[in-house]
Amino acid sequence: MDILAYRDRSMVVVEVPGIIDMDDQQPVFDALRAEVDRCAEPLIVVRMLDPLVTSAGLHVLDDAHRYARARGIALRVVVHPMAVRVFDVVGLDHLLREE
Repeated sequence: MDILAYRDRSMVVVEVPGIIDMDDQQPVFDALRAEVDRCAEPLIVVRMLDPLVTSAGLHVLDDAHRYARARGIALRVVVHPMAVRVFDVVGLDHLLREE
C-alpha cells in the first residue's frame, strides 16, 4: 500500500489510501514507525481515506500511537464520519482528531 506523508504547518500528515488488512498490517505499521522516527514535528495526523476500518487497522493505529507517544510525539487519526463509532466502541476514540 502506498502511503503519502507530507508536512503541513506544524505537523506531519500521513494519508493511508485503502483498507488495512492482515497483509498490510506490518508494512503500514513500519511506514508509520518510519515517519515517527524522522518526525521533527510535535504531531502526526494519520488520515484514513477509506471509510472501512478493520481490526488490523485499529491495531496498527493503536501500536503506532503508543510508539509515537513513547518518543514524545502525538499521533492523531482522522477517519470518515461513518468510522467514528468503531473507535468509540473499541475505546480508541482518544486517537481521533476533529477536522
